Amino acid sequence: MLGLTALPAAANKDVIVDKVWVRESVPGQTAATLQLNLSVISAARLLGVSSPLAESGEIARVEHRGGRMQTRPLSSLKL
Repeated sequence: MLGLTALPAAANKDVIVDKVWVRESVPGQTAATLQLNLSVISAARLLGVSSPLAESGEIARVEHRGGRMQTRPLSSLKL
């Protein structure tokens, strides 16, 4: 359901994915949330995400700031 682009680490099976959690969108909302843990054996960078079930996907960081949760898109993520 989710394709991760983190080569060459993924090609070498050095990426471990666990604790996957998906929250479906509610009526009227166009986005769903996916959270997971990624562990790597050697340095890697997550460059993108995709799914055949979604029109698009993005890497984002969720931060607590000023008493509110804020989401900030990232172009890539160091693993």
